[in-house]
Amino acid sequence: MIVWMLACAAEPAPEPEALLVAEQATVSLDGITISARQAIVDDDGTGRAQTVQAAAPPLNIIADSASWSFSERTARFEGNVVATRADVTLQCALLTVDFQRPDRIEHARASGGVQVTQGERTASSQQAELTAEDGMLVMTGEPFITDAGNKLTGERITLWLDQERVECQACTLVVDGAAIAPQR
Repeated sequence: MIVWMLACAAEPAPEPEALLVAEQATVSLDGITISARQAIVDDDGTGRAQTVQAAAPPLNIIADSASWSFSERTARFEGNVVATRADVTLQCALLTVDFQRPDRIEHARASGGVQVTQGERTASSQQAELTAEDGMLVMTGEPFITDAGNKLTGERITLWLDQERVECQACTLVVDGAAIAPQR
């Protein structure tokens, strides 16, 4: 019986013909970089890859001065601080970073003229605290956000940097007049 089933089994479907074979491929999308040792795109548009690695974009911090405490796992950046990751830029006078372990940021605090820019959106405040695990940035000290001529102000504004999401306490929203004018 087993011999009969093997003899009558359908032949495996032929492999699609490859349109593109790359020995090393890298693709970036929405701030994530994906690298593969070998990537193949078949003639039907599907693809497959071997030894795939995904990586978040790096965080680059520039400042007039910096100090580190390896025992406390903290770093302090002072003066004209500019921190950039993908399309998000944070500027401030002082940035303190707490590390969970040497290769993982846990928490960061910014103060002194904090400004966060992402695309056309700009958020400003006197202080901001970032929780790295969820990308939540809590802005206090006269916080406001501007986007396409609209302005949101409040006592506390929370942004999720990797999402299109904002929460605000004690808010005022001023909408650009063009957004509510009658269309002709």
